[in-house]
Amino acid sequence: MVENLQTIKGTLYSKDTRKVDNKKDPTQPPYEFMSIKVEYKLDFGGKDRTNIAEMQLDRGVGFEEFSIGDSIGVDYYLFGKKISDTWFKTEARVVHIGFTDRNSTYDNHKGKIKVDAMSNIDTIAEPPKHIEQREKVFVNLSPNEYDDENGDPLPF
Repeated sequence: MVENLQTIKGTLYSKDTRKVDNKKDPTQPPYEFMSIKVEYKLDFGGKDRTNIAEMQLDRGVGFEEFSIGDSIGVDYYLFGKKISDTWFKTEARVVHIGFTDRNSTYDNHKGKIKVDAMSNIDTIAEPPKHIEQREKVFVNLSPNEYDDENGDPLPF
């Protein structure tokens, strides 16, 4: 059971990648830290507020398939660490990003898959009428055709 995981639904405002040199081993490529900004609306005491939150992507999470302006849902957790005796830094770490509107029609949604519905459950066993029956290309031979004098069913 996952506890303390939160979800925000909003619009992808920006995508950023920050590269930091590897100080321990300069021959290795630099580290990449990816972050996104999500614009979302908040109803606070009957007033709508628009917020833009910056969130760091956790390991293994990418944003390549998303475009700025996409309607997304983001699952995240809060991560904090002590910087000094008087300052703690808290940031949001994203563990999953997903589309919230697969059937959107706005321009930034180009190239995304649009799904209408599943097959009709009443006709699943029947092939569609407009598709011809295809001939079988490969026909398995019976085991008796492979038997040799030792009774080995394999041809090699």
